[in-house]
Amino acid sequence: MDYQRIRTHSIDFMLNRGWKEKTAKRRIFEQSLFDHTLVELDALVTLLLLLKATFVPPLTEQEEQVLLAGVVAHDVGKELDEWQEYLKDPSHFVSDVNRELAERVVPQLATLLDFTGVEEMLSGVLLHMRHERTPAKTMDRVLFGGHTNTRWKTLADLVDAVDNLCSAKGLFAGLQCLEERSCFSGHVRTAYHLVQMRGVSTTLLHRAAIDSFVAKGWSPLLHYSNGTIYVASATAIADEPTIDEIRARLAENVKNAMGSDFANLVVGKPSGTFLHPDFFDYRHLDTYLYKASERVKRGSFIKKSVETKGRNKGRADTIGEYLRLKGKSVARLNNDALQLHSERIDAAQPEMMIFRFFKESIDPELIGNEVTPEFVESYQAFAGGGGKRKVAKVTPQSVAQAEYDKVFGTGAYDDLKSMSTLMPAPDMALRVDRFWALDGVQFGLDIAQIGNLLDHTKRGEILIDILVDIAGKIYAAIPEEKRPKGATPEQIATSFMADMVHPAPQLNLTELVEKQMQAYAATKANARRAKGVHLCPICNAEFEGGTEAKADFMDKPDAHTNRAVSHGGGGKIVICDACKYEKFLQQLLLGSQVSDVLVLFPRMNIGHGSGEALRQKATRIWDTALNRMSEANPDPDQHLSLGMTFNLARKLSDLDVYRLSSIDIVDLMTYHSRDETAKKHRQDLTNGLKELYAVDELTVVVLNENWGTDYPNVDDALQALIANQVADDDARKVRATAFRLSPQLAIVCQTPHMILVPLTNPISMGNESDTNAGIRELYVTLILGLALDCSVSVMKIGEAITFEGGEGVARVPAVPALRDLIGAEWVAIADAKKWLNAIGAAALLANATAFPERSNLYAILKSPTAGHILRRIEQKSDSGQANIGQIHLLETTKEILK
Repeated sequence: MDYQRIRTHSIDFMLNRGWKEKTAKRRIFEQSLFDHTLVELDALVTLLLLLKATFVPPLTEQEEQVLLAGVVAHDVGKELDEWQEYLKDPSHFVSDVNRELAERVVPQLATLLDFTGVEEMLSGVLLHMRHERTPAKTMDRVLFGGHTNTRWKTLADLVDAVDNLCSAKGLFAGLQCLEERSCFSGHVRTAYHLVQMRGVSTTLLHRAAIDSFVAKGWSPLLHYSNGTIYVASATAIADEPTIDEIRARLAENVKNAMGSDFANLVVGKPSGTFLHPDFFDYRHLDTYLYKASERVKRGSFIKKSVETKGRNKGRADTIGEYLRLKGKSVARLNNDALQLHSERIDAAQPEMMIFRFFKESIDPELIGNEVTPEFVESYQAFAGGGGKRKVAKVTPQSVAQAEYDKVFGTGAYDDLKSMSTLMPAPDMALRVDRFWALDGVQFGLDIAQIGNLLDHTKRGEILIDILVDIAGKIYAAIPEEKRPKGATPEQIATSFMADMVHPAPQLNLTELVEKQMQAYAATKANARRAKGVHLCPICNAEFEGGTEAKADFMDKPDAHTNRAVSHGGGGKIVICDACKYEKFLQQLLLGSQVSDVLVLFPRMNIGHGSGEALRQKATRIWDTALNRMSEANPDPDQHLSLGMTFNLARKLSDLDVYRLSSIDIVDLMTYHSRDETAKKHRQDLTNGLKELYAVDELTVVVLNENWGTDYPNVDDALQALIANQVADDDARKVRATAFRLSPQLAIVCQTPHMILVPLTNPISMGNESDTNAGIRELYVTLILGLALDCSVSVMKIGEAITFEGGEGVARVPAVPALRDLIGAEWVAIADAKKWLNAIGAAALLANATAFPERSNLYAILKSPTAGHILRRIEQKSDSGQANIGQIHLLETTKEILK
């Protein structure tokens, strides 16, 4: 049987009847009629593969057809307006089984799917609710049903059982339906995995669990935000995977997510922690040094003003400090000298970063104080210690001093140790000048000194080779087990495995509680030191040791937890390894700190087929968006924005939000730069190319020579580069910088349980109020929630994910004024479209109302009546009247104005 064809036709059937706008579940959780029915269809398809082999006699093709059509049509009565109203006001009962409607719709569905067995299908629809299975109604189907299949009652019971399974709130309630109902208990075995939700790592953990269960012969049946129910045939031999098996798969997932290039994790920002020890591996020092050289670009120093302004030191003062360190007079610093030294320091800044990272890579806290015995005698002369009671000891620093001074001269290592943040004057005088003074001949160069080498790239490579050679001798002197290798994917996976609730090893709960109580008692004293036991201030896990929270991977590390006050002022809180690795994974997705995270998850539960479809659709959104945000975009004046609500609303007015494709969603977010901005980007491109090729005027000859092209003029050449038709890598980098081509969002599409979309920028426009920004955020989440048939929330970094699914379409941002306006924490399915339309109308009316931009959307939506908005438009209009388009938009707002 072609289940995919049946699924496709069933989806069209439901869409054409408007089931996405109808509510099926509201009391215990929120689910649309479309969601609920599709979940049941997916679950039944999975179960049929097991049931039809264990039933005696086996299920026939017609019986499968009866079950499939019965599940699709079983809740058709819920589409009626009177039942939808009953959901809002349950004071007068209305049954969700409407015989007249069912007798009309079921034959239509059977014809659409090319099925037979209409009477059996109808029995499944009419008897699927307990209050409808009265003796009288059951006997009516026995006597007058016109059944041709003697197992019609069993088939009806199966439709009822699938409905109850998919209507259960939560994973454990679903398991209970499977294990306790006679329809399933003799035919299937059940298993499940359950996790504690954390963030990016949760999606990796879900994937590891799914793959592990599938490898053992289990089939995923229903996905929830925090776990999955699996089934296997009652006759199959299928064991649950072990913790070690899941951990191994998780380690592989972590490795794939992090990629092969950890340099962006290891090399931090020049203004913060420059070397992150958690991922540092001494065997890849050369890679890190290259990455460090990119942290400060040439051209930044020479652009500084000559004179000091406030805290910004001018070039003249910096060069004066440099000359004093060199023992030279600064009394006559003329323009020529200022320009010469400015160019030297500017050219040397990447090399300063190389020296600084090298210094960090041999820090005693990173490499320790031990050397192997065979190195002691060789470096005894450089041993520290001494005094009457101290014995000189050879340490890795002894080796570093000996080998570094051997290359750069006596006292050079002491100068290196004094290095901290980027300080151009001492960095040039005490580090770079020593390197530039080296004889070029020993490096195979026909120059007297390295400083005379005009090829900046080659000079950097020589410095890196020198320092890697020195570091190699230092690391060789350290015992193998003491050399820094950083956290492995296996270690990170072990940290995240603490979030796996089931399967999990058997625990002694008494011992566990005692440990937690001890941690609770000691956590205040240990909160600001990486020793002893703690309770993590982020996830509440008990741990020992941990890591000091830093600004490099956490916003406001001094105050990211409400425990900060009880722990006393000053200093940074210590967090557990799992939370630390979670923050690093979030950063790794975009190579920068994340502003917010869009969280997409099922409305209570989702079948395996729909879950994969959701994951694939989200992946297509990301692929399309990435093409428009990256260097691959042939139209670099095309950008994406989630905060331009007017742009979104204008485009959405011609589309059906329930039928948006992945490309449609990205098209909604796309806008073109204004003419003034486009001109500025082109000027930036021209200036960048002039700087790249060190010319005062950009000519077609320069461009053709560097690109290997034959464009007739500069305009054609630039246009080709703008259209991404030039293959030169350096020119394309200049293009990316000029047009600000960098991803603003990424989608982590790992599993159907939860899809994370980290955002580098908040969803807002300019310096607007929190309420106005919250309305823009809500508009985006409503679009995604309705288009993708899921629940959507925007989470702040560090905010705990406490929802389990079924809360509604979109979570209202935690702004008191906005939640008061909406009247709830979540926008319900029944209210989602009207709020989407109202916010869109407000965005399109904002300019005409001329309310302050800081709060214009809120001012419109908070208006007492549409008449008040109309009067405002008339007052601000030159004609004193509103146009017909504005009148239609005002009609849209009436449904939500209080």
